[in-house]
Order: sequence, then C-alpha cells, then structure tokens
Amino acid sequence: EFESKSVAILGTGASAVQMVPIIAKRAKKLLILQRTPNWSIPANNRELEANEIQNLKRNYRKKRSQQRKLPLAFGLPPRHQKTFEADSKIRQDIFEKYWRIGGLSFLGAFKDLPINERANREAMNFIEKKITSIVQDNDTAKKLIPTHHLGCKRPCSDTNYFESFNRRNVQLIDLVQDPITRFTENGLQTRHNAFDLDIFVYATGFDAMTGAIKRMDIRGKNNIGLSESWDNGPRTYLGLCSNGFPNLFFITGPGSPSVLANVAVGVEHHSAWIERLITKALLNGKKYIEATSEAENNWGNEVNAAAKRTLYSSCNNWYTGANVAGKPRVFMPYIGGFPKYEEICREVEMDGYKGFEIH
Repeated sequence: EFESKSVAILGTGASAVQMVPIIAKRAKKLLILQRTPNWSIPANNRELEANEIQNLKRNYRKKRSQQRKLPLAFGLPPRHQKTFEADSKIRQDIFEKYWRIGGLSFLGAFKDLPINERANREAMNFIEKKITSIVQDNDTAKKLIPTHHLGCKRPCSDTNYFESFNRRNVQLIDLVQDPITRFTENGLQTRHNAFDLDIFVYATGFDAMTGAIKRMDIRGKNNIGLSESWDNGPRTYLGLCSNGFPNLFFITGPGSPSVLANVAVGVEHHSAWIERLITKALLNGKKYIEATSEAENNWGNEVNAAAKRTLYSSCNNWYTGANVAGKPRVFMPYIGGFPKYEEICREVEMDGYKGFEIH
C-alpha cells in the first residue's frame, strides 16, 4: 500500500526504526519526523540453519536455565571488566565485537556502562562514529546522534535504519528546528515547510507498564480503584501484587524486571511463583492473599534505590512515564537484574511468603 505514496512517520523509537527501512524501499517519498534521536544498534538478524533450530529445541530447558542466570535473562554472560580497565585498542575491539553481535547485548560490553558516566560516554562515542560513517550527509548524521546516556531511553535494534537516510527518497525533519504547526487538507505544515502526504504514521509510543491495566477499572477493598491507588505512581510488592487488592496478581508488572529483562522468561517465572503461592494457600484452607503495606513500601524503596545507582534515571524516558502528559515520574521496572530479583523472590517464598497476609 506504500507503493508510489508520500509517507511521513512521526517518531524515532522502536516502531519507527523497524518501519523506516521497509517503507523507504517502497514509498515515493518518506519523511521521518524526529522529536528526539535515539541510540540504535544493529539487530544482525539472519535466517537460522535447520540444525541450529533443532539444536535450540533439543536444548531448550538448558537454554532457559542459563538465561535465568543473566542480568537481562538473555544474551551473553556479563563481562566483569570495567571500561577503562582495558586500554584504548582493546576497548575498541570489544565494542566492535559487541556491535557485530548486535542488539541490547551491546550494553554488556563492559560492566560499568549503565552506572559510570565516563564509561557510558565512551560507548556513546563509539556508536556516534558508526552513525557518521554510515550516514553520508553530515548534517543529517549530526541530527541523528542522541545526547542522552546510552540506555537511558531504551535503545533500539535495527536493520539498515541509518542506511535508509542515504536514499534519495528519504528526508529527516528535525522538529526541534522546524516544528509541526498544523495538518492540512493535503498533508502537513511545519514552521518553514509544507508537505503533501498520502499516509501519516504515528509511532509515538504508548502508556507503558501501567496504562492498559489502569484502564480496566479494577477495584479492590472499599471499592477503591487501581488507578486511584496508583495515582502517584504504581505501588507493588515484587511487581506481583498491590496492597488493597487481594487475590490480584500481575505478570511482569511495574516493580518487576519487566521490560529490563527477557519478558518471556519473566512470564514463566512469575506464573510458576504465583501458582505455588496460590496452591500453598488453598492446601492450607486459605483463600485470601494480599501484600502488606509495609512490604509494598519497602519494595518501592528497593526499586528506587536500584534505579538511582544507574544512569537510567538521567533523562526523560518511558521507564519513568515521561512520555505521557501528567503521568507521575516514577522509575517503574526493577533494574537490579533478573538473577537478583529471582533470588529475592526465592527468599520470600522460603520465608513463608513474608510480606503477604494469607488467611
């Protein structure tokens, strides 16, 4: 449907970097309307050989067990070397290796990238050089280089995103310099230009982690709604349940590793953990399970403390709800790593589900 059409995409996040290369090959004209540039690392996807697929399926349980020992519950085992413990050449070689591996594994090139500003800047400089070497127009390349810390906004994984800007039919519009003023009958008007369009694509994100569940109008004790209870930000114990809402359980909700880990692994862990909790309660003739207010407060403090140890709170991002007008700024996912989180959940379980009222 994009053949011989003029298309504009608003946004430069995950949805946009996936769409741009595909639409750019088909559309007569493609405008990328950029509010804030984002870091992107090659996905380096490829078609798997039949024997690779068979091997993965044959060793699936072993693979899952290995993933649960990794901070992000996927990718490579973490390197324990800090950025400046390696000399300049070795640093560049390691960054290059992880660039070829691709995806969010790049964040594991050195252990201090998420917490050390100077180390993070070194990684930023490496990717900046990659962008300027790929994008032929210097002015466009400069506009595509972010200023926020790598990882602060969720990095993207792309296939030929930056290469797309070398096509004659692709144009980058910097909305900071040339903001949208209005839509017209035929397209779009910015402060300095007018564009005729056939298709306009919104790739502007979503109300992550809390939006959908708050809109369900779930009500707990005293008929208090979840949206009301979370008015100042989500409050959970282990990301699994919330005080005032007995027998309500969340899967990969706010306060769990959620989007900062392999969500499929998180779903499997949460489902099994909740199943064991419910089973134990029922076997003991108990049907009421609720997180205590104290446990919820303590866990909220732990989630906040973990976030403050990193650079992930240093910019406006959807981890904190900054992309939604009026949403409270609270760092929602637990950033302490999946193995640490699983250890905490195990300790709670071994301690007779400490922090829960079960009666």
